[in-house]
Amino acid sequence: MDYDFIIKNGKIINGAGNPWYYGEIGINEGKIVKIGTKIVGTAREIIDASNEIVSPGFIDIHSHSDYILLISRNLESTLHQGITTNVVGMCGLGMAPIPEGKEEEFKKIMASADAILGQFDYPYHTFTEYLEYLQKKRPSANLAFLVGYENLRFAGGQGRANRDATQDEMERMKSYLREAMEAGAFGIPVSFSSGAFHPRCFGTYPRILGKYVREEKLLTLEQAIRKMTSFPAQRLGLQDRGLLLENYWADIVIFNPDTIIDKATYEKPYQIPEGISYVLVNGQIVIKHRKQNKKKPGVVIKRA
Repeated sequence: MDYDFIIKNGKIINGAGNPWYYGEIGINEGKIVKIGTKIVGTAREIIDASNEIVSPGFIDIHSHSDYILLISRNLESTLHQGITTNVVGMCGLGMAPIPEGKEEEFKKIMASADAILGQFDYPYHTFTEYLEYLQKKRPSANLAFLVGYENLRFAGGQGRANRDATQDEMERMKSYLREAMEAGAFGIPVSFSSGAFHPRCFGTYPRILGKYVREEKLLTLEQAIRKMTSFPAQRLGLQDRGLLLENYWADIVIFNPDTIIDKATYEKPYQIPEGISYVLVNGQIVIKHRKQNKKKPGVVIKRA
């Protein structure tokens, strides 16, 4: 076989903000290896994207998926709305580092965010060990990490005490931050939103494309997709994701622009959106016709 997959008959929006065009995409060994008007060759599977948009996978630059990763790696709410990369560790509180001897104290802190998080045994201490643990577990989508300031205060500083850090505590926090950055963290978050279950957990991106693009016409499809793909990739410094280009990783979402919409409500937040037919992560299909398989092709993305 020349390719693992060939995507045919779709309207390609490459993520750069340019107008759509008809084209075909050849995927092999996780990457986009050919883009053209007509691809000649054999493939393990042909994906027919007739009447659909072929876009880079969406990048959620403010995700709380790390709160469930240690319990479930399926990331259903992420993948079903076309998100292939999550940036986690938001709002000051992530899942590492945890100094030896402070495991039970950390569980109490996490229980204050969600009771189930206080029941989990965290089998790591350093940020490096945390990332290695998650990579071995193989998530369904890609993950990029920030290190929370509250984690640094807990590990080496004043914790939740209402006082300034001492000079010794500052040095210890710097040491933990240095270790996290060297492990591949992208930085420290500065935002403060809630990670509670909410309709947006299952429907943010389809809502933008269905309500604000198609119905209200507040921005074009190309503009919206750029904001969801190449723009956050550029902010993160990712040089091989966020665009549909040859030699880029094949994180791809295929959707119908006439039907895509969120279905989650406050009363029933666990409802997957409509209109997304395929989601590929690193060249593997994880969503096909609104059904998720058991593949776990995601990777831990580290800061270069």
